[in-house]
Amino acid sequence: MVFKNMRPNLLGFLVLLGLWAAGPATGQVNQDPNDHTGHNHGPGVTHGPAENYPKRTFEYSSEVLDAWARLAIQEGGRIKPLDTMAGFKLLRYNGKRGIQTTGFAPEDKLTPIGWMLDCIFFPEQASEYPCFVVDLKDVTVALGLNVVGKEKRDHYSYNEILTVRSALMIKAQEASRKDSKQRSTVERQMLTLSRNFLELEDLLRVANFGGYKLPAQAVPALSGMFSGSDPELPQWLSQSAEIKVRVAQSTNQGTIDPSWKSLIGTLEQLRHRNYGGLAMFPPTSDSESNPEWYAWPDLIEACLAGDPDAMANLPALEALGSAFSARMDGSTFSTEAIRIAGLLHARAQDRGEYARIGMEVDFYRFDFFYRALYFFLLGFLLTAFSWLRGNGGGSSAMTKSAWVMNLGGLA
Repeated sequence: MVFKNMRPNLLGFLVLLGLWAAGPATGQVNQDPNDHTGHNHGPGVTHGPAENYPKRTFEYSSEVLDAWARLAIQEGGRIKPLDTMAGFKLLRYNGKRGIQTTGFAPEDKLTPIGWMLDCIFFPEQASEYPCFVVDLKDVTVALGLNVVGKEKRDHYSYNEILTVRSALMIKAQEASRKDSKQRSTVERQMLTLSRNFLELEDLLRVANFGGYKLPAQAVPALSGMFSGSDPELPQWLSQSAEIKVRVAQSTNQGTIDPSWKSLIGTLEQLRHRNYGGLAMFPPTSDSESNPEWYAWPDLIEACLAGDPDAMANLPALEALGSAFSARMDGSTFSTEAIRIAGLLHARAQDRGEYARIGMEVDFYRFDFFYRALYFFLLGFLLTAFSWLRGNGGGSSAMTKSAWVMNLGGLA
């Protein structure tokens, strides 16, 4: 995908589109590359004072959990279920495929997909979950983290690590400059913690465009396009072709009207510039000619450039925003969450990339290797008892049973 991981300054990008639509023009783009007005380079999600953060008071329905567990995403070039990605990330962060949430969520323990749904739709709440395991107290002491009441090996939340984010990034950067063989145990754990922290930071932004209004009415060139109200991102992108024309009309000698600056600053704030994204939006074209999926920040540049594959994903992007906006109503949220899963399932099926998703989900849910241990353990015990009892009939029966158990485990 030509737009994947593309992160130019959006104001400059819009100007280029305007010049492209208008034809050749002289002059230079009047944009200071160091001007970050309107950008939010902050690390986390903030929607107001902590006491006003939206809290999930309902349990996810089995239909929502199953639909999102079977949601196909692309990671590392491979198409996989969201449930698989969530399970491995939680295992890496937490040391297990589950997380204790007593006192933080309606459930005492969350499955990987339940945790992932909270990261997407209730990021402030998920920020409180103790999901990072730190094996050495020396790490947290070196960071200046509050360790009162903590064990030598203990769990910390995103919000707890956030208080020492700058120190963590500095120490991790220092450790990364060393040869891997020269790093101490503390430095290796600093690197691991920083990588896990930044990954979770991205997951907490997957739907952070939901409910945000773009200040389009403040741009004279866009007046009348959105029925007198500021649009949300999907509605704004749906008018990309017309927006490109109006950019061209308001561009003079390579200089764009200053009224666009606030709008573009809001777009920059939404995607946070360092957001890696969750690639959950499949292109419409076949997987051979267009193998890379979109994360929603990729849709901004791609839609503005008129990419039909990106435009075709706008209904799913709108459904994601609707689910985020409806998250405080359990019934409405469930309807919207299932709707977006259905839209994305269908797109992945059309590309022929969904056939093995259900099989993979069932494989990890059944946990064959863990269950096989029971068979092998029983087989070992039966074999040991048969040795103790000698060559009697009972011993022969135990030997046969031991074979059955071992073959069962192997199967």
